[in-house]
Amino acid sequence: MMNTILLKESEIKKLVSMRDIIEIVDKTFVDLGEGKTINPSKLNLNLGDSEPTNLPYKASLNAMPAYIAWQDMAGQKWAGGWGKGRREIGRPFINALIMLVHPNYGDFLAVMDGAWITNMRTGAQTAVILRYLLKDKKDITVGLYGAGVQGRTQTEALTAIFNVQKLYVYDPMFENIYTFQTQDLPTALAFAGDNRQFAAGCPYAEGGALGGTVYLMDTRKDEYVTIRNTEGMPVKIQYLTNAEVLVLYDTYAAVYDTADGTELYRYSYGGRTLQSAAISAGKNAVLLFGDGVHGALTQLTILDATLSEAGSADVNERASGVAASRTGAFVLTNDGVLSYGLDGVFYGATVTEAKPLAMVNGRKLLLLEQGEVSVFEPPAPPSASVG
Repeated sequence: MMNTILLKESEIKKLVSMRDIIEIVDKTFVDLGEGKTINPSKLNLNLGDSEPTNLPYKASLNAMPAYIAWQDMAGQKWAGGWGKGRREIGRPFINALIMLVHPNYGDFLAVMDGAWITNMRTGAQTAVILRYLLKDKKDITVGLYGAGVQGRTQTEALTAIFNVQKLYVYDPMFENIYTFQTQDLPTALAFAGDNRQFAAGCPYAEGGALGGTVYLMDTRKDEYVTIRNTEGMPVKIQYLTNAEVLVLYDTYAAVYDTADGTELYRYSYGGRTLQSAAISAGKNAVLLFGDGVHGALTQLTILDATLSEAGSADVNERASGVAASRTGAFVLTNDGVLSYGLDGVFYGATVTEAKPLAMVNGRKLLLLEQGEVSVFEPPAPPSASVG
């Protein structure tokens, strides 16, 4: 008997990217067009969203079963919108739950939050459609009617496959609330916790040299902050607070003041090749350095929120990436997982049956292997020696 995996939103976000979702949506549309995917009409439960129901909830809930042929997977999504109760307590309009079922044995393989997936899928299908309609175009101008969640995911999806040179955003009153224009292609995006500020990182080539530009924007201000340099290309961006943003470049890391772009802290990689990077919930940057060719990684370095070294360790195994939790750092190798404390102390090695593909830090640590997700129990910290 198979165990049912429970996944919450924060865990799902670390398992798939927008680029992954775009390709999944594309393949599923192809399957649907070939008659392989089974997608019955949705069943609606009217909870007062429209006549003739007299319920006071101003909501509706849809049941959407499907079978996806290319993944050989069955399941159902419950998704609905609540125009009254959820808004009154400050929750998003959309809520959803997804259940995956083994098509042969009937086992419930997973139950997961569906709201984030729904929003990302909506953005992804826009990108898929335009990818076919605009086959010969890379530079586009985008107009968004509505600055909500779907507007953000559509922007994220379009920047994944197009060079969005100009973006117009209109609120429900059809007033332009923000315009951002650049000739560069954003490869890293991040939103602050206040949902007012956002950042875009764009690599560029100039005079035979590679560099990077980071744009810090605030929808409440007409001007945005530009940080342009020739020292490195932006790889990851994350807001530490509404006042500070961390940018990981391929050659160094920096924390900037979001108000004016002043560099507050910097950490140079000293010529080492950044192989992989992660940022923990505790604001630690976990960096993995190596030769950049064979994956023979040489060093794990952990930085605190001021980019001071909190720990480091030599790693002598081939690896594919790193992950981080509030209390630990993890190196994914061909054979399993190496666990470290955020001070660089080695906790132990865990051997897996298949090569680990990713690790998600949520309520529990989840390890993704080929076709399987399991709860990862890291080794306990080594006991203090007794003198």
